[in-house]
Amino acid sequence: MLFFVAYATNGREVFSPPMIFCIFVFVYVFLRTIYMFYVVDFSEYEAPVDETILGYGFIAMTFAIVSYCAGYLYVGKGYIKLYRPEFSIKGNLAYYVLIAVALLGLLFYFRYMGVLDNPLRPFVSRYFITDGNQRSSLTFLAMGADVLYVIFLFRLAQVKKLSRLKPYEYMLILIPIFTNIVTTNRGTIILYIFGVLCVTYSLRNFKFPYLKFLAFVITIVGTLGVVRGVTQSEEQVQAVDIEYVAVLSQTIEHIMERPYHIAIDKTSFIISEVSERNLYLHGESLISFIFAPIPRIFWADKPSVTIGPWVAKVVYSRENRSGVPPGLIAELFLNFSWPGIIIGMFFYGVICRVLYNTHKRFTDTSLAWRVFYSIFLISFIFRILGADFSGAAIFFLRLFVPFFLILTLTKSHKPTAHSE
Repeated sequence: MLFFVAYATNGREVFSPPMIFCIFVFVYVFLRTIYMFYVVDFSEYEAPVDETILGYGFIAMTFAIVSYCAGYLYVGKGYIKLYRPEFSIKGNLAYYVLIAVALLGLLFYFRYMGVLDNPLRPFVSRYFITDGNQRSSLTFLAMGADVLYVIFLFRLAQVKKLSRLKPYEYMLILIPIFTNIVTTNRGTIILYIFGVLCVTYSLRNFKFPYLKFLAFVITIVGTLGVVRGVTQSEEQVQAVDIEYVAVLSQTIEHIMERPYHIAIDKTSFIISEVSERNLYLHGESLISFIFAPIPRIFWADKPSVTIGPWVAKVVYSRENRSGVPPGLIAELFLNFSWPGIIIGMFFYGVICRVLYNTHKRFTDTSLAWRVFYSIFLISFIFRILGADFSGAAIFFLRLFVPFFLILTLTKSHKPTAHSE
């Protein structure tokens, strides 16, 4: 059903919200189910499930897909009326000031995280440990990478093709990628590249490089998975540690066995545990992102702004700093039970259709909108499906703030040609 809705409304456009949702379902529900039953013994998974518990997950997926499609189709051709912002980022003073501030922030970030202590082995933990033994991700400094990334998207939107960028402008994407490589943050790197591809390929007569992107995902997920394992064991990373077989094995394990994204076994287990133990949060996890702007070094007891650590500790009964992100469908159940999935996914479908319709209408006349849609896509479509609402909201805001600053400092408003 989801694929037919995606194809009927958007053709083969891979950057349409229902197509991305369809890919998630195909990998983490269909392929993962086959893998569990015919490749490994799913009773040995981290959170053992049986056929009965899996049934909860399939019911939840069915409700989610039907409700999402209903909301998506309900909108029809509705869109948001816009003013078309014109901007010229290259050569603008704000362009250089923002780059300088971003680089300065990243310099302090690398210093505090210990990257500069051993440049030949730059891989570090994702968290800075304060004198009071509190962990902090130093997001206010790491946002320098997000600023550079958004500037890169603006420049790419202007020139339309990667090959038209100046050689030095590639540093605007390479530095953010390096920032996430040293902390082995695989997901953000993949999202960065997907956002770049969206700006380049979306709604244009270009063939999406499926095989190249798949090879890139396997390389990033597998290689950084191996590196993270070696780093956490405090061993020295050597070339022998990163072999293709190990990379491929790590990728398969990450996708088919680990509790990530909308994995059917994870979704089933969370629904089962939450309903049996009455662990409902009644919307708490959907507003926790409001605490994100306060640095943890100033608020030592600040609660986690994402729900993943809570799910790991309470539902999975394990200590894990990164936690177990529930995925949007399980999080909606975690907060409001079955009505949460049905109503929440309906309105999510409405929002996705409105913004995608707006993207189709203005992407050729507003380069700023093209950048905005890319930001929305990788945060509130890609990330929210597999992680959690507050995590997606924080990621969106980290990109939207520099987007808004750049647009404010470099634009002039003109009415769009579409007035109806």
